[in-house]
Parts: sequence; C-alpha cells; structure tokens
Amino acid sequence: MPISLLHRLAEHDLPIAVNDGADVDALRVLSPAGHVRATIPKPVRTIDGYGQPPATVIAITSLGRSMMKRFPIAPDGLPGRAVSRVSLRRAAAPPATPAPG
Repeated sequence: MPISLLHRLAEHDLPIAVNDGADVDALRVLSPAGHVRATIPKPVRTIDGYGQPPATVIAITSLGRSMMKRFPIAPDGLPGRAVSRVSLRRAAAPPATPAPG
C-alpha cells in the first residue's frame, strides 16, 4: 500500500534504494502524486520475463509528509484515517406511534 511505504521510507535516511517489486509499484503511485521524489527505472527484459531494477527515493515531499500526518499508522500497524474531531451521536429513536384504539 503506498501510504504504508511512505511511512516506512520516513524511518530511513534518504536517498534509499527500493528493491521489492510491490514497493516499486507503490512508488509509481507516490511519485506522480507528488508525495516523493524518486527515480524509477523501467523493467528490464530477462530470460524469465521482466526484472525490476531498484528505484531510488531521493526525498519525501511536504505533500507526502502532510499525507503521513493525515493517514497515521494505526495501533494494528496499518495506516488508518486520522481520528476525526467530530463526535458521533446515536441516531434518535423513531417517534412512538399511538396504539390503535
């Protein structure tokens, strides 16, 4: 998930190489969205199909840092929505109908 990768990248000194194919795919979403500055090489044809050379993340942008604040890591380790400051109220009970009579 791209937001998870963004949080993981923030834990490291940059620039950093990203080798995992799924993480490189997440960078393909984060980079054009303006959340990171990265160089992502095209896949290379191999005998077995295609190989993905490592991508390099140069920086997390201010927009990327803003997204990490808006979608923090939840206690279960997954990125979650920011806690809303709006309190939720129980829906009002439907009005009682008079008994036929």
